[in-house]
Amino acid sequence: MSDAAALNLGPGTIAPGRPYVERAEHEPAWHERLAIGLWHGAGLPLVRATGAPRWRARALVARVDALAAETAALDDAQLRAQARALRTVLRRDGFELAPVARAFALVREAAGRVLGQRHYATQLMVGWWLLDGALVEMATGEGKTFVGPLACFLRVLEGMHCHVVTVNDYLVRRDANWVRPAF
Repeated sequence: MSDAAALNLGPGTIAPGRPYVERAEHEPAWHERLAIGLWHGAGLPLVRATGAPRWRARALVARVDALAAETAALDDAQLRAQARALRTVLRRDGFELAPVARAFALVREAAGRVLGQRHYATQLMVGWWLLDGALVEMATGEGKTFVGPLACFLRVLEGMHCHVVTVNDYLVRRDANWVRPAF
């Protein structure tokens, strides 16, 4: 006998769209449904149409580029000290543009020194979008392995846990060993 039959769970017994059957969830109030409808019906399409996410990502790249000479002048100990100093700023301010740009500049410089590769502008933009919780699709060879650590570095620096998930065990081992020296 299946579990569903043992519990007398038939079609229609479990509410559709509920992620956790065992947890009772309330229906959103009318004003919550209205707000969600307005956001998805008008707000989100307007944000996408204005290009605001792309504009903010380009502003981030400009700030990281502006910090390139300053971070290049730092020695390794100073790079680590700046990263530690960013921890309190990130915990206090969150992922605001200025501290994220500084952190990305530090990661870019460390990767350039240790791995011999620097992040391209598009990779910095993808790192920013990942921090924002977006799902980003990148083609083979565009640097997914190189982008992931940007967002992970900031999450860990802030004191949060971060997991990178992939379906290919070989690539996990290879890429983790490749990127590890930079961190």
